[in-house]
Amino acid sequence: MNRKEDNSLGKSVISLIYGGAGLLFRQRQRMRSFRDVEHAVQAWERKHPLAGPPIVLMNISSRSFWGSVSFNSATDLLIGWALRLKGHRVIYYSCQRSLLQCQRGADWRDEPCTPEPCRNCVKLSQFTFPAQLRHDWGRWPDSYDSDLTAWLDTLQDQSLMKLRDVIFEGLPLGRLGYPSLMWALNSGDPAKDKRAPQLLARYIVGAAHLARCFRQLVANETPLAVVVFSGLTYPEAVVLTIAREQGVPVITYEAGLREGTTFLAHNRAVRFEVEVPKDFELSEPMNKELDDYLTRRFKGNFTVGGLRFWPKMKELDENLLKKISCYRQLVPIFTNVSYDAIQKYANVSFDNMFDWLNMTMSIVRESPDTLFVVRAHPDEARPGKPSREPVGDWLKEQGWLTLKNVEFIGPNEHLSSYELIHRSKFVLVYSSTIGLESLVLGKPMIAGGAVPYQDCRAVLFPPTPEAYHRQVMDFLTAEEMPGNEERRSLARRYYYYILFKTCLDLSAFLGTGSQVPKITINSVQDLMPENSQEIDVILRAILHGEPFRYR
Repeated sequence: MNRKEDNSLGKSVISLIYGGAGLLFRQRQRMRSFRDVEHAVQAWERKHPLAGPPIVLMNISSRSFWGSVSFNSATDLLIGWALRLKGHRVIYYSCQRSLLQCQRGADWRDEPCTPEPCRNCVKLSQFTFPAQLRHDWGRWPDSYDSDLTAWLDTLQDQSLMKLRDVIFEGLPLGRLGYPSLMWALNSGDPAKDKRAPQLLARYIVGAAHLARCFRQLVANETPLAVVVFSGLTYPEAVVLTIAREQGVPVITYEAGLREGTTFLAHNRAVRFEVEVPKDFELSEPMNKELDDYLTRRFKGNFTVGGLRFWPKMKELDENLLKKISCYRQLVPIFTNVSYDAIQKYANVSFDNMFDWLNMTMSIVRESPDTLFVVRAHPDEARPGKPSREPVGDWLKEQGWLTLKNVEFIGPNEHLSSYELIHRSKFVLVYSSTIGLESLVLGKPMIAGGAVPYQDCRAVLFPPTPEAYHRQVMDFLTAEEMPGNEERRSLARRYYYYILFKTCLDLSAFLGTGSQVPKITINSVQDLMPENSQEIDVILRAILHGEPFRYR
């Protein structure tokens, strides 16, 4: 190597070192707002000591690493600060390398049982949670009981189906861990992956240790309530199950349907189970507010969990329009991502989405006068987490794409789903939210799975595959769709209520992205219930069992 090359290499190394240091400095700067709020809350606590039984807060599975906080983790922090400022003791139940294997540590592209991404995650917890309120449940393997460390070797030799049915001290840990397994492997059918048994075994042993420790915490502390993210992923699912078993009220939360909002529930937040008051009716301003929101959404101007699926929504192209005109009627079919953990609740009439799709495609074959457009969910192509079971590949393998009355639109094609709905006779979905939007647009919808908006009372959800077949065939042969206006009215009423009454707007504090690099608070007074309607709703609901909704 000559001197010139040597100097160039040296400059590159120095640039890398100082660049990394600069990045770390900027990350610390961005995180400073969280530390500043924590210091202000602690100053308040020195004058107003905390008392009473604690509220346990837990978010293990929706974290961000050093430099920013996920919207869901920031929601967790916000709730904790508000409770403490109200005088209530809080326990941040945090993982300090406590799990044998976490969902975030698995990598479907390589070896899923890789070392945990603990270093930055632990740093984040230590930075945002005060030590005196932070509680963890020890590390693997030193703090695990000997029977659990020995159990791992036994479990890893078992089949995936046997592991799925594992019950430990009354807890169905195999089934509680399965949604996390699907998510980690990007697959709705983990049995296809030879690494799945080893990964689920590690989830089960970690969950068993967590279960013993959390039961002890409940016995020692008698919590007033437990607040967990989602409740679907296995660490939160274990805590939720034990809390309910012990009679402790549980609150779950998820990102809301509008940007910058969160949805909290006394039951399952992922299901959006909401009882709309019987006397609730949409006023003229409410109708306008909903229409303005829908106008933006129908143009693709929205995000889900901070992720924007539609950089630009395109109109239907001439070739597709020409094909539509050659058929008596159009029926769109909207699929889901097979590994989405919420499929656990959707799989009721059918075992899984592909069983439903197989039944649906058999109906397609029986209906040559109807054009069916299968629309793959855009989340199939999520950057860094693409589905390993793309609907398009499945359709091709099964031979369904050879049918002349089938058109397939892939996840990367930004054609307007809403224009398809406008032109359709009715719509078929498995459990996608677009089914609710179809109803709002005045189009009947038949669901193959249990959708998370059943409570709108406009959903047609046949209870068996045979009933589903009959319902779809009845709609295909019907001259007119009965009851459209009534269903549309019910759907609009429900959709408005979810969007603007129960999704709490935290954007003033946390912004609208999936990551929160900085929290916007002038003083702790901003987090007092008298100064924030959202904080008031959250505190009343957690402390007094009131509904999570604006008045």
